[in-house]
Amino acid sequence: MDLGLALMDTHDVDEAITEFHEALRQKPGLSLAHYNLGVAMMAKSKPKEAAQEFRTFLKQTPDTPANAVLLERTRSILSALRPYEDQNGHH
Repeated sequence: MDLGLALMDTHDVDEAITEFHEALRQKPGLSLAHYNLGVAMMAKSKPKEAAQEFRTFLKQTPDTPANAVLLERTRSILSALRPYEDQNGHH
């Protein structure tokens, strides 16, 4: 997953997406990879796919004080993505 983050920093979003998928193949419960995939999908202007990844992140991530900021950020992002999902007939 670190390679995926490094690739995002260099704006190689397609390769970053590949790396995040590989990280999930190796460790399916790696919820942060779903968050990072969501960010990458937003960079690719794919709000439906981004929302799906963010929802998976929320389902897999424990609601603990250590995760509170990232969980709240994710909920805010999902709220902002809602109009784009509604345009495509998804919710």
